[in-house]
Amino acid sequence: MNKLNIVHLYPDLLNLYADRGNILTLEHYAKKINFEINVRHVSLGDPFPDLCDLIIIGGGQDREQIKVAEDLLKHAERITALIEDNVPALAVCGGYQLFGKSYMVSNKLTLNGLGVFDCVSIASSGLENRLTGDVLLRTDSEIGIIVGFENHSARTYLGQTARPLGFIEHGFGNNGTDMTEGTIYKNAIGTYLHGPILPRNEQLTLFLLKKALRNYSVDLGKVDMIQEPASADAFLYAKKILM
Repeated sequence: MNKLNIVHLYPDLLNLYADRGNILTLEHYAKKINFEINVRHVSLGDPFPDLCDLIIIGGGQDREQIKVAEDLLKHAERITALIEDNVPALAVCGGYQLFGKSYMVSNKLTLNGLGVFDCVSIASSGLENRLTGDVLLRTDSEIGIIVGFENHSARTYLGQTARPLGFIEHGFGNNGTDMTEGTIYKNAIGTYLHGPILPRNEQLTLFLLKKALRNYSVDLGKVDMIQEPASADAFLYAKKILM
């Protein structure tokens, strides 16, 4: 069986909202086209693997992000080169912030990010300032509609060169004001949506899978054919209850 190489960054520290479910979803769909998922975990002090078809990084609390930030920068050149070479990535919540230019944790502490995404994030304090709830956004790509759950205090602001992942129809998104959610650069996606996000969004899963398979001898049309009818029904139901 062919192997698809996924690099999962800091799963021991950034898995606050069961983001590992995204890996399991990719594994489920990959098996349908006779691909086995080879997951390499990278944590503090670990080298970055030689083989990488897809990068996954989840979310965590500020204290975990502080631990991760400096170590992540050691892999900046490698990760940036992969993204520029169109390797897909999914960066969720805290991972999304660290893939941006910077994350201001407080007036005294700003974490430098990888700069993959043209965005900056700024923390806010107090439960009343958290952006929490179900989200529905519409993309202008083949991914279409995306649903999920957000729970974040930070606000993320996209730069002039950044392209939003989509625009909010229900929920708060990046900052609760400009109606954007997430960002997409080449095949790398940043988002605040948990759920985890992939089990709830088949089209997004297939998008990442197709991009990860770009260098393999695979008929990508067959990837679209592995859609599961039940997921479409669930998708329409999610849209109905959110609207």
